[in-house]
Amino acid sequence: MKPTILILVALLLITGCQTTGSKSATSNQSNSESTPLLISKKQLSDRQRSDLYKAILTAELAQGNNQLETAVTHYLYALTIYPDPEIAAETIVLAQKTKDPAALIQASNAWLEQQPNSQKAIEANILGQLMQFDQSEALREDAINEALKQTQKLIDQFSNAEDAFAELSGLSRIYLQGSTLALWQTYLQQHSDSVLAWSLLADAYTKAAQLSKNDSFSNKAEQAIEAAIRTDQTFAPAINLKIQWLQQQGNAEQVTPFLQTLLLQNPQNTGAYAALAQDYYRNKNFDKSIATAKQWLNADPNNLQAQYLVAASYYGQRDFNRSHDMFIQLLDTGYKPQLTFYYCGDTAERIEQFNQAIACYKQVESGNYWYAAQQRLAFLLVNMGREEEALKRLKQYALNSQPEQAEKSIVLRADLLMRLDRQLEAIEWLARFINRSLQTADVPVKHFEAMHQINPENDWVEYANAMAKRLPESLHNNWYLRVSSLLSEDDNAKQAIEFLSQIIQQNPDNIDLLYSRALLRESTGELELMEQELRQLHQLDPDNPHIQNALGYTLADGNKELDFALELIEKAQQSLPSSGAVIDSLGWVHYRKGNLDKAEQLLKTALKLEASRDVFAHLIEVLVENNKQSDAEKLLQQFWPQLNQHGQILQLITKYQLATPEQND
Repeated sequence: MKPTILILVALLLITGCQTTGSKSATSNQSNSESTPLLISKKQLSDRQRSDLYKAILTAELAQGNNQLETAVTHYLYALTIYPDPEIAAETIVLAQKTKDPAALIQASNAWLEQQPNSQKAIEANILGQLMQFDQSEALREDAINEALKQTQKLIDQFSNAEDAFAELSGLSRIYLQGSTLALWQTYLQQHSDSVLAWSLLADAYTKAAQLSKNDSFSNKAEQAIEAAIRTDQTFAPAINLKIQWLQQQGNAEQVTPFLQTLLLQNPQNTGAYAALAQDYYRNKNFDKSIATAKQWLNADPNNLQAQYLVAASYYGQRDFNRSHDMFIQLLDTGYKPQLTFYYCGDTAERIEQFNQAIACYKQVESGNYWYAAQQRLAFLLVNMGREEEALKRLKQYALNSQPEQAEKSIVLRADLLMRLDRQLEAIEWLARFINRSLQTADVPVKHFEAMHQINPENDWVEYANAMAKRLPESLHNNWYLRVSSLLSEDDNAKQAIEFLSQIIQQNPDNIDLLYSRALLRESTGELELMEQELRQLHQLDPDNPHIQNALGYTLADGNKELDFALELIEKAQQSLPSSGAVIDSLGWVHYRKGNLDKAEQLLKTALKLEASRDVFAHLIEVLVENNKQSDAEKLLQQFWPQLNQHGQILQLITKYQLATPEQND
C-alpha cells in the first residue's frame, strides 16, 4: 500500500493496554486504587519530611536532565522514607524505561504497603519479577514463584474469569519473553482444569506466533486454544482466540462455521453469539448482526453489549430512528455513557431532533468521542444562530481543561471562527497559545491553515522555521511534516517537495523528512527518483518497517525485483503484524508474482484492517484477474458511496467493464 508515516505509542502499564473492559473490571480497579492510605505523612518527623522532599527534588532534577538511573535511585530512597503511591508510580515508569527489575519490584512493594490491593502495583510487581527471571538465572525460581503469587492475588480481585483475562492478557502485549510463557505454563500446571489458564497460555503463544515465523508457536497456540474451548465452550476469550488463530492461518472463511457449530452444540452459548454478531457487524452484514444479537438477548436478556450491537447495526443500516430509540434506552443503563451519549446526539441530529442532539452532545465530557461531540455541538449551535454560545463554551474548555482537551478546544474554536469568516480573529486567538508547553502541533498547524487561507503565496519555509523556535523541540518533526502535507493538497505536491527540500538542508540526516519527501514524489510522477530515495533511506535505516514497506511496495507496483520486494515487506510485517497497509503491500506483491489466491486472501484481510480506497482497488483488480468478476461487482455494490469518486477504481471499472450500482439502477 502507498505508505503513510505512523506514530507508535508504547504503553507502560498493563492496564493502559486495555482498550475495552467490562463494567465490573473497571469498578474493581477503581476500588483498589482509591482505597485510603495505610500510612500518613503526618507520622513523619521533621527530619524525615525534609529528607523526603530533598530526595524527590533531586530525582526530579535528574529526570529533567534525562539521568533516569539517578532519578530512580533517589525516588527509591524517597520511598524508603514514605511509601507514596504517586512516587511509586513515577518510579515504576522510569524503572521500565531503564529495564531495572529490582527497582520495579521495590517501588511496587512500597505502593502495596499503602494500597495492598492496587492492581497497577501488583501488575508492576509481576512485570518486575518476569524481567528478573529473564536477567538472572540464579533468581528464576524465586521470581516465577513470586510472579505466580501476585498473579493469583490479582485474579482473586475479579468476579469472573473473563475480566481477569482482559487484565492479565495485557502482560503478554507489553512484555512477551520466555518468562511470560514460563509464567503461564507454570500457572497452567497448577490449574490444569482452568479455562483462564489455558486461555492465557494460548494468548501468549498466539502473540508469539504473530511476531515469529516459528511454526511451533502457532501449533502450541492451536493446542492451547482447543484445550480452552474443550474446558469451557462459552468462554468468550477462548472463542476470540480461535477466531484470531483462524485468521492468522488465512482461514477467515472458517470463522462463521466454527461459531455456528458452537451454537448448534449449545444454543445458550452467549460467547459464541457475541463473536458471531460482532463478526457479521464487522463485515457490514447488518441484517444478520441484528438477528444474531437478538438471539443473544434471548439467551441473556440483560446483556448491554448485545443491546448496543443492535443499536449500532440499525445505525449501519441508516435506520436512524430505531437506532436513536435504542441509544436512548441504553442511556438509562449507564452502558459506556460517553459513547452512548455521542450516538444519541448523532442519531438525533440525523433525524432532525436538534435540541435532543444538543442535550446529548453536552453530556460527552471526556473520552475518544469528546472532540467529535464538541465539534458537532458547535456547528449545530452556529446553524441555530447561537455562534457566540458555541465560541464561549469552547473558550471555557480551552482555558480550564487539561492540556490535551484544552489544545483541542483551542483548535476547534479557531476552526469555528474561520468558518464564520473571522480568520484574523482566529489567528490572534491561536497565537496566544503557541509556546513550548504545547503537547501537540495541532495549534500551530491550525494557525498555518488560517494564514494560508489569507496569503497562500507566503514564504512558508521562513514561517515554519520561525514557528518552530516557539515550539518544544519534540514537536519540530511533526510540525514540518504536517505543514508539508497541507501544502501538498490540491495537487500541489511540487510545492510541498520544495518546502521539505529546504527544511532538509537544515536537517540533512532527518529520516522522517527524507521519507516524507520520497513518498511525495509519486504525486509528481518522479517514480524513479522516489525509488532511488527510498533505497538510500533503506541503507541508512535498514530495519525501519515503514521504509521496508514503502520500498517493497514501490518495487512491486513497478513489477521489479519481486523477490526482494517480498523479502522487504515480510520483514515489515514482522514489526507491524496488524498493519493493514503492510498486509495490502504483501497481497500486492503476491499478485505481481502470480499468486492470485494468496493475494486475494491477504487483501481481504487488509480490507478488514484498513478500508482504504487503495486496498479496495487492489482487491477488485485481483478478484477480476482471479476469475471472480461477480465478487468484484458485489464489492462495488456494497461500498459504492465510498468508491465512486476514486480515480483508480473508475479506471478499473472501465478496463474490466464492471457493472456498477448506477448502471443497475
